[in-house]
Parts: sequence; C-alpha cells; structure tokens
Amino acid sequence: MQLNDRINIQKFINETDDEGFNKESWNDYYNCWARFKTVGWKEYYSAKAIQAENTVTFTIRYSPKIKAMLDDPSVTKKYRVVYKNKNYDIKYINDLDNKHEYVDIKAEIIT
Repeated sequence: MQLNDRINIQKFINETDDEGFNKESWNDYYNCWARFKTVGWKEYYSAKAIQAENTVTFTIRYSPKIKAMLDDPSVTKKYRVVYKNKNYDIKYINDLDNKHEYVDIKAEIIT
C-alpha cells in the first residue's frame, strides 16, 4: 500500500495558565505518511444519506501513538487531521482487520 501524502494529527489541549485562565490549543501529536482517499460512488450515496459528503479516508500505519488514539473513547473530540493546510474532524478510526498494521481514519473537512 502506497502512503505518499503527509498528514499531521493534532491533539486538543485545554490548560489553565498561570493567571487561572483556560488556554485552548491544538498541538502537533503525530506526523506520518498516509493514503488520502475521497469516498467512492457507493460510499458517496451512503454518506449522502447522512449528509457527510465531505468525508475522506486517511490510511496510515499502526503505531503506539495510534494505538493510544484507538484506546481513547473521546478520540473524535480530542484529535483532528491537518492535510494540505485544511483541518479535518475525525469521525471514526478503525484498525483494519484488527491486524495492527494499518488504520483507517474517516474524517470530514471543517468548513
């Protein structure tokens, strides 16, 4: 499988600064190579039914950082993908065939 697109996975951080104010930011979590794929026609019509026509798939290699994401029940709220200067909300993450080799990240562009 060719992974020839570079992506950056960012993690949402909510910290309190020295003066007691909340400071929210997105910090780089994991940079990796990916395969970028838009939804196919069959997927498009299924996605259209749930109004997710901006859905894409990033396929990446399994790694310890990705395992931590898979184990996190709030992954869709804490992480996002940055690809070609565009932000994508993670909607679903899946260990392909539970083989711990590749992971699909279904994401939707933030408009």
